[in-house]
Amino acid sequence: MASRGFGSSKRNKKKMKKKKKKKKKKKPD
Repeated sequence: MASRGFGSSKRNKKKMKKKKKKKKKKKPD
C-alpha cells in the first residue's frame, strides 16, 4: 500500500500520511 502511494504521486505522499493516521483510528473501531 505504501508503495502505491509513493508511485501514485509525490504530492500524494503527504495525503497518504494523513490517511494512515485515520486508518489507525479505524483499526480499533
